[in-house]
Amino acid sequence: MQASDIQVLAVADQASVDIGDNVTITATLTNAGPDDATSVRVGTTIPDEVTLVSATPSAGTCGPIDEDRGVACSIGDIANGGTASVTYVATVNSAGSIAWAVEAGAYQSDSNTTNNTAQVTFTGVANADLALSLGISAGSLEEGSTVALYYTVVNQGPQAATGVTLNITLPSGWVQRDLTATQGNCSLSAPTLTCNIGDLAVDGEVKVTVWGTVGGVVTVNITADVDANENDPDVSNNTRDVNIKFEEEQNFFEELFGCTMSRGPVFDPTLLLVVIISLLHLARKELKASGARK
Repeated sequence: MQASDIQVLAVADQASVDIGDNVTITATLTNAGPDDATSVRVGTTIPDEVTLVSATPSAGTCGPIDEDRGVACSIGDIANGGTASVTYVATVNSAGSIAWAVEAGAYQSDSNTTNNTAQVTFTGVANADLALSLGISAGSLEEGSTVALYYTVVNQGPQAATGVTLNITLPSGWVQRDLTATQGNCSLSAPTLTCNIGDLAVDGEVKVTVWGTVGGVVTVNITADVDANENDPDVSNNTRDVNIKFEEEQNFFEELFGCTMSRGPVFDPTLLLVVIISLLHLARKELKASGARK
């Protein structure tokens, strides 16, 4: 009785495939003999996570996908030591591990059926390009004043984002005044303010506004970053940082006369006299101007 040994090897052209892109699976059949193999056939079940684009044999024909997602190909004959192949092209629709199995056989008895089936595994990758923007109420302000930080998270796609998290690293001495978020919830565990935003559809947007202050005259740096469960194809727009300067409060007389006054404990009567004379001078000028207008 004639016998042949059909061996199957399946490979994917990519280990990871973005959702929406095509993957190519090549099933190679080798006849290890000792006799020629006739009426060689190849069968596969298309995984649920992909959409079949084409099935192309090196010889013979492949039928259409059936109601059970099966595709059968008739290769014809493969001589002893010869090879044949079937190339499948499919579009990836889901994220995660995807297994694709191929099985082959021939008319002759097969001396080793353990190598008649091959399986290849690849990964579907979801991509969500998150973009973080930041606006501030002021870059410099008087010590003790409240600054507002306006964060906006946008999902630029192409897939929805899940488990979106915004982390804001606040400076030492930060005093939280208020916080609002259009989605999710935020909690402060110094120095990090974590906002669990949740899921964000393509073109979805979430705004987080933080109000706070830092005591003393100081320049502080505040950093923030956003991420999600999905792969982000462009992480350059995931972070923002800003420097905010809290300046010494300006004295009323400094604003009025453009001079710098001592803030120490020592009383300076000369300076007080200068202020009084200056005020009297301004009052005298105003009286003269008022009389001239009458």
